[in-house]
Amino acid sequence: MRKEKLKNFSTEILKARKKKNLMMLRILFVVALIGFFLFLYSYINKNEFNLAYMILTGAAVGGVIEVIIKVKKINKEIARRES
Repeated sequence: MRKEKLKNFSTEILKARKKKNLMMLRILFVVALIGFFLFLYSYINKNEFNLAYMILTGAAVGGVIEVIIKVKKINKEIARRES
């Protein structure tokens, strides 16, 4: 997949992307929390290691990290333009 340079986009498009990424961050964070608590609940009550919940949580945490990195880059580009 090709990388898009943020300086090629207008400020309005960057702000829209930031808004979408923050919404995605909220969703992934909630999914990660739910997966973690389901994993803990399953482990405590059944004393077995549930791989499905762990995979769900790991994927969601990876997504959260990726979105945080994107939001930081967008914030840096918006700050650079405003100064």
